[in-house]
Amino acid sequence: MADNPASIGAVAAMMLGAGFTLGALGPLILGAVRDLSGDFTGSLRLLAGLIALVRVMCIAFSPERLRRGVRTEASRSEI
Repeated sequence: MADNPASIGAVAAMMLGAGFTLGALGPLILGAVRDLSGDFTGSLRLLAGLIALVRVMCIAFSPERLRRGVRTEASRSEI
């Protein structure tokens, strides 16, 4: 995906931009849910659902599965 310093910088910038944007949206979304529901129960349920989703994603990205997807220098030269 990124083989030279310029493309690595672009990928890092995209990753950081997306991460900080999502991090900034969290309090806004949770506050909106709290305003709509009138208490924090809805926000806590949303957080619990997101935690469950992330746990499922962590299982899907197990170390063994990630190792199978990593290309080594030898496999790159064969392409």
